[in-house]
Amino acid sequence: MGYAMNWAKALLTAALVALWAAATPAAADTLAPHLAIRLLPLSATPVSGKDTPLAITIDPGAGWHIYWQNPGDSGYPPRFEWVVPKGVTISAPQHPAPTRLELGGIAMNVHSGPTVLLARLRVPAGIAPGTPLDIAGTADLLVCSEASCVPQSVPLHAALSVGDGRPDPQARRLIAEASQRLPQDIAAPVPFHVEGTMLHIDLSGLTTARGTLTLFSSAADGGEPGVGKMSDAGDLAMPLGTLKVGHGFDAVIAGADGRAWAVHLAPGTPAGAGGAWRFWGALGAALLGGLVLNLMPCVFPILSLKAMALIRTGTGPAEARAEALGYLAGACGAMMALGGVVLALRAGGAAVGWAFQLQSPSVVAVLLLLVLSIALNLAGLFELPTIGGSLMHGQRHGFVGGMGSGALAAFIATPCTGPFMAGALGAALVLPVAQAMAIFAGLGVGLALPFLVIGLWEPARRHMPRPGAWMNRLRHILAIPMFATALGLAWLVGSEAGIAAMTVALAGALVLGLGLWWMGLRQRQLVAVWRCWPVLAGALALALVGVGAMRPLAAVAGASDVLPYSAARLEDLRAHHRAVLVYATAGWCLTCKVNEATSLSPASVHAAFATHKAVMMEADWTRSDPEVTKLLVAHGRAGVPLYLWYPASGPLRELPQVLTPDLVTRLVTG
Repeated sequence: MGYAMNWAKALLTAALVALWAAATPAAADTLAPHLAIRLLPLSATPVSGKDTPLAITIDPGAGWHIYWQNPGDSGYPPRFEWVVPKGVTISAPQHPAPTRLELGGIAMNVHSGPTVLLARLRVPAGIAPGTPLDIAGTADLLVCSEASCVPQSVPLHAALSVGDGRPDPQARRLIAEASQRLPQDIAAPVPFHVEGTMLHIDLSGLTTARGTLTLFSSAADGGEPGVGKMSDAGDLAMPLGTLKVGHGFDAVIAGADGRAWAVHLAPGTPAGAGGAWRFWGALGAALLGGLVLNLMPCVFPILSLKAMALIRTGTGPAEARAEALGYLAGACGAMMALGGVVLALRAGGAAVGWAFQLQSPSVVAVLLLLVLSIALNLAGLFELPTIGGSLMHGQRHGFVGGMGSGALAAFIATPCTGPFMAGALGAALVLPVAQAMAIFAGLGVGLALPFLVIGLWEPARRHMPRPGAWMNRLRHILAIPMFATALGLAWLVGSEAGIAAMTVALAGALVLGLGLWWMGLRQRQLVAVWRCWPVLAGALALALVGVGAMRPLAAVAGASDVLPYSAARLEDLRAHHRAVLVYATAGWCLTCKVNEATSLSPASVHAAFATHKAVMMEADWTRSDPEVTKLLVAHGRAGVPLYLWYPASGPLRELPQVLTPDLVTRLVTG
């Protein structure tokens, strides 16, 4: 029957084209100007050994349309033939989600109005800078209106040369907007089941999917699209109609708001059957992940100071309980606020994940100033009634003070993604909003748990060391990891926005440090703290000058045997049966950098990969990269790190978040 449908479609398309051919030449001349098509590369100087996105803009004119990759009952999708230099390749184009059009009983999947298809130009390594790359080709399209169809063959051309990959601003904007319109790839199979004449699809994992949705089968003879409405439990129900489900099929699910998802549907259980286990597992991982965050160098000093404050001040049970509960409220509130912002931005179509704010050099610079202030406070340069002085010298904060410290600890902890966290946060982004917020709250509970135990359980306070001079020495020692954190943040500003921006950030840190030093001198002269605020506020304002103007640099290729990640390149390597290790990382991810230094950089590891012709690919998420975001989302992650091993043959294997050189080497040596 499939062959019969294909023949019928071919005959119908041929009939439409024949009707056009029978039209007068004048009609053809009138129709021709409706089509405008252009080839626009991201950069006119693509980097050797890297992929460069290509935008193919197609505007068929008002009232006209072209066809999706599965055209429906008639028509055919755009076809491209390329003439490129040896070794250069261009991937098949990616389409945005189609719309359904029915004319005279003929149903088609079309793109109406201006459409942008995205492909990737792959330039082989080893080509000298300045080498010309002449990209030519032909686009074969069927452009139709309600009255007629016009086959068009249009030449395409772009004169490029190998260079530094500097992007063209217009092309960058266009490609970024087109990337947002592409269906989001969902790697995990989406379960479905059939009840009578109804198809039920479990979309509980797609928290951003809402309302009425349309399903387009990617198969050419997959049947007519189905339309259904998703329930609160995540069940998308629609008439089965002519859809061919078989043992599973690929499809695009599109919402009325323009969002769409590319999915593989596989027979499974009804929606919600495994949701409870998924939620409780993610919540447990969030608690453990938050607990581990307390060991990070930027959080441990704050926890230690809070604990020492309870010892030094001789806080009573009621006040200790109030401060512990405040710390819990602050940590949970901050985590839920950050998580809520991520969910809201994703619901609005933005490709963001956990700690996305650290992709902004301005935010990192502000965090640098904050961490430096804490470090100078711990070192004894000045006393500020939030973390250091008041806590260490007897002033009590109670619930409000504890809340401020908990929120501060949670905010400073955002660059860190330790064990258990990545899976929990990934689950939070695909679970219903209420469950997602519970997971973010669980992360805050885990972060607050040690101090909560100290504050609520009196035997824990009794068994802590007695106050003494050791507390000041420990406080000074705890300044060291905070200074190290500030140094790392300064490096991150430089990696994101360049040496000039790092200089501005360090200059701001110097000005703020001088202001805090002056404040400390005045405090030692027993001047009231409030009298110091005008000068300190001026120093802070001066330190922030220029921070808001920082902008990320364009990504620059580095000389390394580690390839930059691209989905097209990964697909090509796997097609040639090459084993590939993909690691998603970011400059602000401590766990990532430790793994890279200890387990991914050793010469023995690279020698093993070279011997077995295996490849490492780095998916760098330091700057916002939609393709890396898509990779993380496809594997159920909200942030880095993520380690994926694609053997030369066999199934994909996801590696643990803590690596060892032996583990990585054994991937290729067996």
